[in-house]
Amino acid sequence: ERAQARARQAARRRMFPLINSQIIAAAETGDLDLFMSTIEAYLDKMNLVNLSTALHRLAKNCVVEGVDSETIEERVSQPVVVDLIKTLHESLMQACTGGAPPQCQALSNIVWSLATLGIVDAPIVRRVAELSAAHLTEFKVFELASLLWACARLAEIDPAMASASTMLFERAAIHVMNTADQFSYRCLVMLVWAFAQLYRQDAALFRSLGPPLSQTIHSASCQELALLVASYGLAGVRQDKLFSDIAQRATSRVQDFKAQELVDMMVGFARNSFFHRTFLEKAVVAAAHLDLSGSQLCHFLCAACHARPQHPTTASALKALLPHMGQLLDDISLDELASLTWAVALTFCSPPSSSPCPVGTGMGGKEAKAELREDDHDRDHSSCDGDQAVPPAAWAFFGTVAVRAKRMAQEEGVNWGLPAGMVLLSSLCAAANSATSAIETGHFCPPSHTFLSDHLVFLVAEEARQPRELCPSSAAAGAHHPSDEDTNLSWTSQTLCLAICGLASVPAWVSQEAREAAQRALVALAAQVPQHLQGLSPTQSRHLTSCLQGLLSQDASLSPVDLTELSRLVSNSDCLMLRMPGMATVELQLGHGSTQLLRRLQRVPPPSSKQRDTRRVQNGASIGHSSAAAVAAVAAGAVMPQNQQLQQQQHQQQQQQ
Repeated sequence: ERAQARARQAARRRMFPLINSQIIAAAETGDLDLFMSTIEAYLDKMNLVNLSTALHRLAKNCVVEGVDSETIEERVSQPVVVDLIKTLHESLMQACTGGAPPQCQALSNIVWSLATLGIVDAPIVRRVAELSAAHLTEFKVFELASLLWACARLAEIDPAMASASTMLFERAAIHVMNTADQFSYRCLVMLVWAFAQLYRQDAALFRSLGPPLSQTIHSASCQELALLVASYGLAGVRQDKLFSDIAQRATSRVQDFKAQELVDMMVGFARNSFFHRTFLEKAVVAAAHLDLSGSQLCHFLCAACHARPQHPTTASALKALLPHMGQLLDDISLDELASLTWAVALTFCSPPSSSPCPVGTGMGGKEAKAELREDDHDRDHSSCDGDQAVPPAAWAFFGTVAVRAKRMAQEEGVNWGLPAGMVLLSSLCAAANSATSAIETGHFCPPSHTFLSDHLVFLVAEEARQPRELCPSSAAAGAHHPSDEDTNLSWTSQTLCLAICGLASVPAWVSQEAREAAQRALVALAAQVPQHLQGLSPTQSRHLTSCLQGLLSQDASLSPVDLTELSRLVSNSDCLMLRMPGMATVELQLGHGSTQLLRRLQRVPPPSSKQRDTRRVQNGASIGHSSAAAVAAVAAGAVMPQNQQLQQQQHQQQQQQ
């Protein structure tokens, strides 16, 4: 009996290669019916390799034939394919429970086929990931790259699939870092994209892949260049040497880029605040000749403004493309419109906030760093001339935006919730204030009221007063999720700062009712500030402080208590104080990255008229209600740390009163 059993097993083993050859031969005929009947005939005799071959050939034929998604769905729903998937489940279960070690190529082909056919099957992926993680060193480099790519592709189709391969990616990250020099360029591109989708928090992995990618970048296609930049943008890992090599390669081939590839390049660079003047110049010329949709052109312009909003090349890019963008405004969403308008305002109008642009095109709220490096020959032209006039193209764009905003404000069902409405209002306020300044200095521009209406101020101000929860900062949000490409603006600490600065900059010529609505909204938003300071950059904190000081010095309706300033986030332990009428005493102490806020609401007598005219700061500098120089000095951090003894005396006086 044992001899007969061994003979049967040997016969079955001899049968497996025959089955494989029959499946391949049937697939190569191109006859779908013959292929399906061959699978059905041998299905009950197949092992794991045969099953993977059948599924792989089905997926490969769909790719070769270029069939659409509906045709793929029809083929996948056939009873033979359903039975094939069921048998695959059983075979993988046997392999996981102590069967013979599976072939790595079979495991890779199974998941690749599922991803290509769009079959979302978490149990299969989980079992394949478990088997693969235990045999990582046995994979060939292409098999491993293909397996990880397929897992990431399935998670892109269904984000719930991300958890099915978490352990595999954790172990593969260590393996890839140790063997990065063994992977071909194509495999490295697949790996970078896969890890950016599912395991982007491992910055060391992305840094380790930078040097081998730089060495072989000369062989990259336009699609691969765009994929690399987009992946590093998602991961938030900046590699200047790699980015410079990619930018140089892309510059020489910029005319070969497709529309979406060019946009992906721009957005990927912007996410890491990387600026390359030559590439931007060539990309603008290429974009002018491509048939970009409204959304694509919006993302392109927002990305161009992100790292260097006031660079001459950025200004030139906007001047060249804004006229065409103005014709496509009806094709973009409110969030995209707000982000784009803010980008243009940040470039030409110097609005009162340092929030980077764009706010909602998937580039996050990362502030452009001062240490950004660019071409050596471009260092002498790092910013625009601050006194230059706003170009006619920008005035025309602001006017078109204002017309659309006014039309949308009169429509029902338009959600003016923050931050989209707030960003748009801040941008138009900046345009209106710039127009006022331009008229005063003799420059030609449209009247300032062209860009703003009382109705829009009312809508946004009323919405701003509604309570809402802030999302995590963009740097931390979505660190483990593959689908954060949405263009919706999020309500974060940065947009809270932008909302306050925008409401504080509402022009004086709007109606009294609109100004009062804006001021009520300001008070409501200011109450949220102490809980969300940690997400602000030092520059944003200084702008926020200036706006709140202006509010408190002008609003007599607020309760008469002291204000302690909110800036100086750069310091680790300094505690500063600015005494102003009408606000609570807020002490901000920073200790090694942690923010603590101590609020003491102590009633004090309202200041006399002489005291209102002159305020004393700790370093002896006097400030009044309209002393912009003193406010700027405080915002810049010129206030000396408060003396401990003086603080104690003031506290005792307040208790007595």
